[in-house]
Amino acid sequence: MNLSLRIANQIARFGTLRQILSFLVVGLVNTFGTYIIYIVLLQFIEYWLAFTITNVVGVVIAVVGNGKFSFRTQPSVKAMFAYGIFFVCYYIISMAMVVQMVRIHVSHELAPLIAVVVLLPFSFVCTRYAISGRFLNKDEDHPNEDSILRRIAGDT
Repeated sequence: MNLSLRIANQIARFGTLRQILSFLVVGLVNTFGTYIIYIVLLQFIEYWLAFTITNVVGVVIAVVGNGKFSFRTQPSVKAMFAYGIFFVCYYIISMAMVVQMVRIHVSHELAPLIAVVVLLPFSFVCTRYAISGRFLNKDEDHPNEDSILRRIAGDT
């Protein structure tokens, strides 16, 4: 690989770093906002229902925020469907985690935050795939000049 191709590859990797950092910022804003809603709802309804409601609100924030800021794309209907499938899986896993933590006497307030942190890598990979419509395509295994330039431009 020549020097210019290596430099271009490093710039393309920075794009992924930018996506990760943007994803974290959107996620922090989303988590903070939905957590406040969750705490308020706990005053009126059971934790599992509050968790469900705030997850639905969080999905809307995640799709719009990550689409616009993290992955710089307008989610298509196909992407929204893919994200919906991811969300159902995420919800089942995170709800099971929250219920189990509450059963072992982790507070209702803390359990959802632990679940978010534990599932963060899974969430990034799945969100990136669903919203951007791409996931480790074959060009990334053996980058060539065209695939690297597409990554730099944000087209992959």
